[in-house]
Amino acid sequence: MPNVIKALFGFQHQQINLKNGKVTYSRRDKIIKSDNGPVSVNYFVNDDYSYVSGILFSDITVLNHPDKIGDDCIFVNNPFADNPVKASFIKLFKNWHTGRTRNGIKLKRNYN
Repeated sequence: MPNVIKALFGFQHQQINLKNGKVTYSRRDKIIKSDNGPVSVNYFVNDDYSYVSGILFSDITVLNHPDKIGDDCIFVNNPFADNPVKASFIKLFKNWHTGRTRNGIKLKRNYN
């Protein structure tokens, strides 16, 4: 799971149930910076950010981009957005489609 997903939904550590193999993640609301200031890591599960429909993320610099523009980018939709983005909206970029479930959030990576 990319760090951008963890920062948007507050996921922390992967947990595997040894009895049934079900994978879940521990949660957190913030991380603490070196100056002891808190930084939120749950933007997409916070109603204050429901106006954000999605995030386009890249950890590559402009001068160090891949040959095919867009291969370095990941698009993550906000399933709690006031104006949600359809899964088929972004074709140029790698993307993670997220959705609501009765028990939380469903994640699906749409690239190899």
